[in-house]
Amino acid sequence: MSQVSASATVSPSLERADAARRAAAARWALLALFAGAITIGFSGIFVRWSETGPMATGVYRMGIAGVALWLLPFLVPATRTNIADKTTRRDKLWLVAGGLLFAADIAAWHPALLLTTISNATFIGNVSTIFVALGAWLIFKRRIGGLFLLGMAVTLAGAALLMGVSFGLAASRLLGDALSLLAAVFYGGYFLIVAHLRARLPTFTIVTWTSLVSAACLLPVALIQGETLFPPTLAGWGPLLGISLLVHVGGQGAIAYAFAHLSPQFTALGTFIQPVAAAVLAWLLLGEHLGFAEIAGSAVILAGIWIAHKGSQRDIAAEADSRAGRNAST
Repeated sequence: MSQVSASATVSPSLERADAARRAAAARWALLALFAGAITIGFSGIFVRWSETGPMATGVYRMGIAGVALWLLPFLVPATRTNIADKTTRRDKLWLVAGGLLFAADIAAWHPALLLTTISNATFIGNVSTIFVALGAWLIFKRRIGGLFLLGMAVTLAGAALLMGVSFGLAASRLLGDALSLLAAVFYGGYFLIVAHLRARLPTFTIVTWTSLVSAACLLPVALIQGETLFPPTLAGWGPLLGISLLVHVGGQGAIAYAFAHLSPQFTALGTFIQPVAAAVLAWLLLGEHLGFAEIAGSAVILAGIWIAHKGSQRDIAAEADSRAGRNAST
């Protein structure tokens, strides 16, 4: 009898400790998500500043990032224990698929940045959130409640307001806008694969191998198109290092980390911080106008993400209760 009562007193304390650990991990993941999205806001600027072609810029973006991460355990031995993992044959196939989808995303989005406005490309590209939410519901059977959908709608409305001044459809930009939408589909597929792999593999492994696969896919495309492969000036290496190390290793790595602790649909929605960051960076670095519409749109985006975060927490709790009910019945 005493053993039963002891276990009964220990079990709730263990559950509370586990809940506290999960909450702390979620807070760090939320911070990583926002930091990663802000960092990725530099990507359009670096592509515009690059002295190589859009495909070649993609090769450097993925290649430098992949090689740097691959060499990290040899250069910093202390990191080896933190990134050790065992990948199965199935995991490797998923990693290849993720690399292919990211390469397809870059092959569509980088040229789009030169064929349409950065505002159009950024706004349309972030529509990937819808595809991720749909995939999370259909494929992963994740719960998507009304509060999250409200948050997503508010976020999209804020993005439309933020881009409203500079966003516009025109025949001259139609190809760039279409490529941005295609990139959103590929980017959404990449996000879903990362969400699937993060349950078993560390961020390091996912970003390293998807980067190397993407670089290998983009290099022949750049060669076939006859793009400039080497920047003609020493300063031209700056944007390439920035987009590979800051944007991809830092930004995409932080977002991949967030997928392990947040729902895939909310993580994808959280990347809407990117257009807010892009607008501020364009104001600071390129002297672009930042008026009332941009500021109001940014505020609405942040409000929508906050609502969606509350909805995501409610959905995760409902999923946990449902699993607990099924376990108790069995």
